[in-house]
Amino acid sequence: MQKLSFKILILVLLSIAYIPLFAFSHETVRSLIREDGPYETLSALFFFLGGSLLLIKFFIKGSDPGPDSHFFKRDYLMLLLGLFLLFCCGEEISWGQRIFNLRTPEYLDEINAQHELNLHNIFLFNSFDEQDKAKAGLALWITSNRLFALFCLGYFIIIPLMDALSENVRRFLDKLMFPVMPLWMAFFAALNYILAKGSEKLVTFNDIQCISEVKEYGYAFLILITGLYFITRKKVSLSR
Repeated sequence: MQKLSFKILILVLLSIAYIPLFAFSHETVRSLIREDGPYETLSALFFFLGGSLLLIKFFIKGSDPGPDSHFFKRDYLMLLLGLFLLFCCGEEISWGQRIFNLRTPEYLDEINAQHELNLHNIFLFNSFDEQDKAKAGLALWITSNRLFALFCLGYFIIIPLMDALSENVRRFLDKLMFPVMPLWMAFFAALNYILAKGSEKLVTFNDIQCISEVKEYGYAFLILITGLYFITRKKVSLSR
């Protein structure tokens, strides 16, 4: 019953995030998703908490060796995932640039679309090129938004599905001590994507950026759930 209540809570909180797109004016929504606004601040917080919980999980295990059948003696992939999420948090707030009033280095300012202290907005990873034209083809696939979307697709949906459907995949991931999410998380990740795509069709104002920010918030929220899930588990490598 507690697990069911927790999943219902996730469903409600994830769905509520999209209500402002339909309930408020374009100007109000823009103020909600602005730099350092509620959505971006909460997204950064979710990344930070999710990553921190994974690191806590890694370190509180101490140096207990894994079974001999495992490739590693520690769950280093969880450590890497935790560090990646903290990196996402830093990128989300431009590494505290606005908080600490930091200047963007000149060399970075020249190649950053928003002239900020981060990597995801440099022209190589930005959705628009130096001429402010939307990228297409291969260039689009290496933008930060697309790469993050692929990460979420792989981590929350593809890997849990393969883990559930294939015994060989499950054994291999177990040997890696890979922090596999439960299959029910695939539902919420898919739901977040569906809500975003549905919003693109139904929202009255034409601003894909607003919807994209809300979708990113949704995935960041699921990142927090990831940290909570693993910190409450007794072991990392168990049959899912």
